Amino acid sequence: MSTKTILNAAALVLVSLGIFFKLEQWAGADIMMLVGFGLLLISTLALTAGDNTAAGMPAGLNYAIVAALAAGILGTVFKLMHWQGSNPMALVAVVLLVVASVLLLASKAAVSGSRQLLTVTFLFLALSLACLLFLQKRPAATEPIAATEQATE
Repeated sequence: MSTKTILNAAALVLVSLGIFFKLEQWAGADIMMLVGFGLLLISTLALTAGDNTAAGMPAGLNYAIVAALAAGILGTVFKLMHWQGSNPMALVAVVLLVVASVLLLASKAAVSGSRQLLTVTFLFLALSLACLLFLQKRPAATEPIAATEQATE
């Protein structure tokens, strides 16, 4: 089993468990999500750029994509932990994605990314979507209307 596979699988398991723990309001949820997204960030920075270069991706496009993924991962972590700076990081990630898109469109050579890039991108998007869907604030429970009307009489 390769290092890439282990890092990506560990990131998936830890963030998924962190989301579950956070939903159940159990201790340790934040640290699990921090470590999981940290592993995904390490996988992105340490392995994805090299794999993309080996797959024949132009250097500028490669670094724009890797930087956009890294900024997105950091922005997600900052947002989940309610730390300051999450919105500027999200803006940087979007700007880098636009730059990467322009570079991709301007590239005359056939561009193919690595399997590592696809895996990390899928994991990041799936885990971020899960965090947004499952960890959003739930509305406070309200009393039924009939009970409220009886109390006023």
